[in-house]
Amino acid sequence: MEKREIKQSVAGLLSIVLDDSLDDAEFTQQFGLVTAQLLAVSSPRNAPAQAAVRGAVRELEPQLTSLTAALCEAFRRLAVEHDRGADASSREILQSLALEWSAEQ
Repeated sequence: MEKREIKQSVAGLLSIVLDDSLDDAEFTQQFGLVTAQLLAVSSPRNAPAQAAVRGAVRELEPQLTSLTAALCEAFRRLAVEHDRGADASSREILQSLALEWSAEQ
């Protein structure tokens, strides 16, 4: 998964978290769909357990690094906008950030 896709997933996750209209089942379903894609790992069927774990860690490490960076960037953007007294809601700020991230190459 590319950094841009991870950033878009983070924006989607944060939007889901901020959506007060979702009941618990809808929240769990939407959250699960996004996180399943974010944390997908491929592993050979007949690989020994130790090799499978090492492979999963190697595969997930860059995704988790990008995920952490995107969460920090989103939090920073929210904090800066709110400190400036922005009229926009957190949801609107995140949507704007998601559009910026989707335009990245």
